[in-house]
Amino acid sequence: MFKHKKNYQAGFTLAEMMVVLGIIGLMASYVVVNFRRDEKVRALKQTAEAVFSDLKTVQTMALAGSQVQEQYPDSYSFLIKECSGTCGYSLVGNINGSSLDYQVVNIDNEKIGIAFYDAELNNNEGESAEFLFQLPRGNLAISRADEPVEEIKLIFSHSEVADYQLCLTANKISGRMYLTYNCK
Repeated sequence: MFKHKKNYQAGFTLAEMMVVLGIIGLMASYVVVNFRRDEKVRALKQTAEAVFSDLKTVQTMALAGSQVQEQYPDSYSFLIKECSGTCGYSLVGNINGSSLDYQVVNIDNEKIGIAFYDAELNNNEGESAEFLFQLPRGNLAISRADEPVEEIKLIFSHSEVADYQLCLTANKISGRMYLTYNCK
């Protein structure tokens, strides 16, 4: 009796291995590209949330009547300039028409820009915006380019992520301030 030796070879062919490696390579490149985009979106969110947090801090200072440079201000301001590149904002206490800086913050990411939009001026060409919280109740007054406005939007964008924006909206009448995604 003859035993037939079956010649089975276990394993994959070179073509099968190349197809699998190609698929893994495509998936890895997709993950890396999305990770870099997410990194930029995180930086944008972090900047917008820091600005929003500092704006709420000024509001809280007005409600609490906090001291600025060991003095009690008549009102509290949050001043921000429109920018595309290195920019910043100030938290200020106002006493009899003079300003006392509480905190000056620089935004050091040159790829993050801040633009303004309001319905009254209907453009975003203003140089700066001021959020003024008046005592004793912290009532909000907003001005842009030295003109009073009822509502303003600060639009945060990243130069390398065109499809993602954050919008900080403040309304003088309701006193509401909130941060939203993709404001239009």
